[in-house]
Order: sequence, then structure tokens, then C-alpha cells
Amino acid sequence: MNRPDHFAKRSHSLVAAINAKRPRRTPSLGMERLEDRSLLALLFGNALGVGGNGATGIETTGIAIDATGNRYISGSYSATVDFGGNGPSLTSTSNGFRDGFVAKYNNSGLLVWLKPFGGTLNDRAAGVALDVNGDAFVTGYFQGPVTFDPGHSLDSGSKAAAFFWELDPNGNTKILTSAGTTGSIQPQSIAVDPAGANFVVGGFFNGSITLGTKVLTSTGNNDAFLTKLNVSGASSTFTWSSKLAADPNSNALVNGVALDPSGNVLTTGTYNGAVDFDPGLAIDKRNSNGGTYDIFVAKLASADGSKVFAYTPSGAGAQDTGYGNTSDSAGNILATGAFQGTDAFVVNGLTTNLSTPAGTSGYYLLTMNPTGTATLARSLNALTTGTNTGTPSIAVNPSGTIAIATTYTGPSGAAGLLPPPPSAGGSDILVETLDYQGNVLQEASAGGASDDSANGVTINATGKVSAIGAYQGPATFGITVLPNKYVTALGTNIFLASLSPPVVIPGDFIGNQTTQPSVYRPSTAAWYVQGLPVNNFLPLGTPGVSLPVPGDYEGIGHAQQAVYNPTDASWSYRTSAGTIAPLGVFGWPGHDIPVPGDYDGIGKTELAVYRPQTADWYVLSPSGGRLLGNFGWPGHDIPVAADYTGNGVTTMAVYRPTTAEWFVSGQPAVPFAVFGWPGHDIPVPGDYGKIGKSVPAVYRPEKADWYFSGNPNVFTNYGWPTPFGVRGLNDIPTLAHLGTLKGFPFFNGDGSISSLGKPSGGAFSGGAEASPKTSVKITITPASARPAPSFLKSPPRRLAPGQHSRVRD
Repeated sequence: MNRPDHFAKRSHSLVAAINAKRPRRTPSLGMERLEDRSLLALLFGNALGVGGNGATGIETTGIAIDATGNRYISGSYSATVDFGGNGPSLTSTSNGFRDGFVAKYNNSGLLVWLKPFGGTLNDRAAGVALDVNGDAFVTGYFQGPVTFDPGHSLDSGSKAAAFFWELDPNGNTKILTSAGTTGSIQPQSIAVDPAGANFVVGGFFNGSITLGTKVLTSTGNNDAFLTKLNVSGASSTFTWSSKLAADPNSNALVNGVALDPSGNVLTTGTYNGAVDFDPGLAIDKRNSNGGTYDIFVAKLASADGSKVFAYTPSGAGAQDTGYGNTSDSAGNILATGAFQGTDAFVVNGLTTNLSTPAGTSGYYLLTMNPTGTATLARSLNALTTGTNTGTPSIAVNPSGTIAIATTYTGPSGAAGLLPPPPSAGGSDILVETLDYQGNVLQEASAGGASDDSANGVTINATGKVSAIGAYQGPATFGITVLPNKYVTALGTNIFLASLSPPVVIPGDFIGNQTTQPSVYRPSTAAWYVQGLPVNNFLPLGTPGVSLPVPGDYEGIGHAQQAVYNPTDASWSYRTSAGTIAPLGVFGWPGHDIPVPGDYDGIGKTELAVYRPQTADWYVLSPSGGRLLGNFGWPGHDIPVAADYTGNGVTTMAVYRPTTAEWFVSGQPAVPFAVFGWPGHDIPVPGDYGKIGKSVPAVYRPEKADWYFSGNPNVFTNYGWPTPFGVRGLNDIPTLAHLGTLKGFPFFNGDGSISSLGKPSGGAFSGGAEASPKTSVKITITPASARPAPSFLKSPPRRLAPGQHSRVRD
């Protein structure tokens, strides 16, 4: 069929009139500075506490998260500790002064498996990292004979040695090897490439250590070491080992390591005195400022561990430390740590001074390009005066979102930045996501009346953040209050908390980041949501008139009941307090189709409408009503706006009922997807599979069946079916924007669906004074002669009126 390209932007009198009234703003998916507007809060999902009895109880040293939200933590403990988390109790008692452990908890905080290890002396797991297969790579140190897993033991003799351990997702040992020493060794961090083919470990040592065939001997009080290993089958081999040599009475300490996309090793830490930052034959000696500790960031070549660059800002404080670093997909470096007083960072060739008030410690964000040029040095909005300061940690996900966990005291923040929330008492925990300019995107705080601290953070591809640290309890994490888990006053608690960004998914009435099938019954204005009791919602709306427009209108992290009245373009909703309140008047009565969503990335649903006559989209932004764009085939397509990319922003999109094609703005001018029974199904996009973004989905009215892309079967059966030929659907899926100008969709006698509207005229109520000159009739082309796609066929199943839920196994 030949037709004009209706996806091109056009000039017409209505657009001209609107543009004359207010400036047009081009939509942008880029990050915005948030200092001057409300901050979007990270939402605590679940939090679990683990506590131990004894002189030092339990500590955490590392955290990693997989794509489905399973969390892996490492650390050490003494005496008896209950590792059960949010599930049944599971205690373990150390064999020596301290034992090490690595544990896996699922997305709900239930313990999946625990691997404690230790002999009669001192043992510790210092870090954990994951590859894409879910294999866990763990490092640390041990003394004497130690059994790590049944059938897998190591013996260091009388000295401490480092271990390198790989476990599969079920906790079974795949590789276990060690590095001997005649002195002492402290592995501090581990990183693995996505494929699990190489991993790197960094830390510090004194005396002599043997890493494969390479012997390193310290020259200072402590020298830093870095070693890279290759994995092949059930064994690993040392690729290279390097040290950063300190002068006598000097120190070089590695605290964090990472691998960039090319396999180069990135590291950060602290040093004092004089240190040679070139592991090769050349000398690159740097001196700390006045004998105090300063920060370093270095990069070593993938092939042999030779120096690529070393970066050493100068600090005036007594203790300036690099704690954590990571790399993005382009090889840029991101690092964080703590500083006191004034530190001088050279950024793009110019000096940037970061300062903290007297008597406080602050935290910084440092970004560098792959060649070692610093591109940003910025203070984070947290200061601490407490002694329990924790260790700041940093992570970045594939989409470039930075996550940082820090510790702070009091309400004051660094100059020019948003201050953190007031402290609950002592020191508290602060978790933030940031953009590459160091602007805070989202933040959440946690803690109690005593000292609490963070020392690890991670973020996966869907934006789920997890953090670890210590708390003295009771401590509040979102809606969860973690109690003391230890019995004696000398014990300690650790926490593991998950947080998610407030992704607005219209139809997520529970707040679990998943769309729930939900229907609106026009005959009674009743609302039903799968998974919630039938009487969970009171009716909302005028029967036979109002249209359901659920959304997160308060930015609380889940959808709320709301309705649109097409006779006067008024919007109203049920507030979180349970009252009914107006949202405003927006749209052209009798003409526009409501398409609420978060089009500006503000963290809550905005009023928006689609004009089928012209395929224009209008949104009520914080700055006022505006034309969002022109997208769709006028008078033909059905608007299906949703977040199809997982970036938290609603995108213009349309469903073509004659062909079941889906088109999404910003995507190539070809169908984004072909999904549904043309002329028959009702589009209901959403995140039904908990993947962090919406996908094409359809509702089949005569069976009340739901289907979503990626699932070849009926996803669920929910609603009151509407037999063929019935005028006015029994139930309308609340995510549908099929249209209804002055009435509801109805079945034609041949089984196709139509919606008919007769505009009554009137001005656009969003602020423009122009009206279209012609009427519009929405008719969905029947497809009775076209059989349903085989993957969407199934025998009709009837639900009696009043029966609302049945799920297919």
C-alpha cells in the first residue's frame, strides 16, 4: 500500500500557533544537572543484616551483583555468625581468630549458598568479582592448612599466602590456587573481564612473595603488587606480576583494581614517602606531600604489566586515599576516595583544588580518559567528622550510570552541591547515582542512632544498586529496620541492601518494577490488579465516561489510580493518602487520547495527550504545556508510549492495528516490532518480564488473555472476557490507549475492534488557542479475513462476571 511518510515532522497552523505562544524545546535523553530541582530518590528494595558475637564480629570487603539481582559478598568473621539473611537461620563458627567467607544472596535477601573457610590462625576474603556466566572470583589470604571447599585445600605453612578462587553460580569450586610468601601479603581487590578469561588482583606486601614463577621482594615498609592471571579450563596461570616499589620507611598500598575493555589494569590507592610508579627498569619516583599519604591512580599494560601512566594529585591532608576505581565501556577511568584539607588535581592541564572544612574528611569523584588525562575532579556531597568513616566505593554499569556509596555525618555538604539528608545519629550511609559531570542523579540514605558506614557498592545493567557496610543497629533502610543481630556488646553487624531507581512504569501498582495486568470496568468504574485483592482499590471515575490513566503522579515508585474525562479534558487521581484530587485540565475535549508518562525524566508521570487527527503529541512539562513532537499515521495509529529503552524516560510510540506493527520514536523508520493480531488485539506495552524496560504486549478481549513479546505463550489470563459482537468491552486493560473520544472500544460482529469518536470542538486546554478545523473518526480496519498468528492462538476461556484472575502455569 502506497502512503505518505507520516513519521516526518511537518509544519502546520497548529504547530505554528503553539510555537508562537511558548518556545519549543527539543526532547533530550542526555543527563541534566539536578542541583536546582528535586532529587529522585533511589528506592530501597530489600535489606538484610548479618551479625556476629565476639571481639570483632563480622566485616564485609567486597560485593558483586549479576544481571538478575543475585548479590555475592566477601569478608571475614570471628566467633559465631548467623548468615541466614532474610531466610532461615544458618550459623557458622570460626575455627581461628578470623575466618573468611563468600556468600550468595538472591534478589529477596535469601541465602543461596555460603562458603566459610579458615584454619586455626587468621584468614580473610578480600574481594569478589563476577563474569557474565555468574562465576565468582574471590581473593584474600590464609595461614596454615585451610579447606576452602570439600576436596579443595591449601597449605601455606607457617606464613600467610594469597589465594585465588573461582566458583560456579552454584558455589562449586572450579579453580583454587595460591601465591606463597616469606613475608606478609594483603590482597585488597579483584577484577575479572566479562568472559572470565582473565582476572587481576592487587594489594600490598612486605618481604618476598612468589606469584607463579615471579618473585617480588619489597624495598619499603610495604610495596604494592599487581598480578594478572589467565583462566583456561580448570586451571589458571600467572600472566605477569608487577610491583610499585617504595623507598625504605615508605609505603605503597593498592586498594582498588579494575580491567578496562582492552585488558589493561587500572589501580588506585595511597602512598607516603617516595615510590617508584614504573614497574619496569625505568624510574618514575614520586614523593608524597610532606610525608603524609597521597592518592595515586595508575594504568598498567595488558600484555606485560608495564607502566602506561601514573597520576598523583598532591594533598595537604594527613590521610588522602584512593579506595575504588572502575572503567566504562570506552576505557575511561572513574575513581573515588577520601581527602582532607585541600588537594590539588590537575584536570585538562589546569589545577583544580578540592577542599574540606577543618576537622572533616570529604570524598571525591575523579574521571580520566584512557590516556591518563584527568577530565573531572569533583567533591561529592558528603562530609564526615566521625571515626567510623567506612571506605567509599564506586561502580559503573554499561549505560554509564555511576554508583557511589559513602559515609557521612551531619547535614552539611560540600559548597555548591546538594547536601545529604540529616544524619540519623553518628555516621550514616549515603548511596548515590551520578552522571559523568559528577551531578547527583539519585540518592538514598540509611542508618540509625549509632555509627553506620558503607564500604562497597555495585550496579548492574538494569540500574539495580547494591551496597554493603557496617551498622550498629537498629538502622533504617527504606521501609526496613534492621535490628541488632549480635548478642554481646562486642559484636558487629553488616548490612546488604538493594536499591532501584524509580523507573516509572504505568501499571506497576505494587512497586516491584514489573507491570501487573490490570483492568478497568467501565460499567462500574471498578479497578482490578492481578496480584492484589479484588477489593484493594475503591472505584474511581464516572462509569461509562472516564478513561483509566494510571501512573506515578507523585513520584513514589509505583502507579496510582487516575482517570481522564474526555468531555472536559480533566484529570484526577487517588493520592497516596487515599483522597481523590485533581491533576489539572489538559487536552482538547472530545478529541485527544490521554497518553500519560514521564517524558522529561523527572521521576513521575506527566499529563500528556495524543491528537489522532494530526499525530501530534503534547505534554504538560514542569515548565508548562508544549508540543512534544509529531509521530504516527494520523487517524490510523494507536499511541503506545512507554519506556522501551530502560532509561526511565517515556518515548513516543504507535501501534498500527492494520498490520500489528510497532513504531518507536528515535528508532529506525522500520517497525520496532510486529506483534499482535491485526485489527483485533489491544496494545498494552509494559515490563512484564522484569527486564527494566517496556516491550510490545497485547490484550485479547474475547478471552482476557495477555501476551508479551519474547513469550510465545499466553502470559496470563486476567479480566472479564468480552464475546464477539458486544458493543463496549466488559473490561478495558488500564494500559491501553486504543482511543475513545466519547465512548469505549467495542467488538464488531466479525470480531474486529473499533472505536468511534465525534469531536465536539473547542480549544486545546494546555495553553494554545488554536483548534483543528476538521473532525476525526477513528476506525480500526477489520481483519476478520486475516487469521490470528499461530503463536497467539488458543482456545477461548471464559471468566464469569466477578471472576477476575486466573494465571496460566
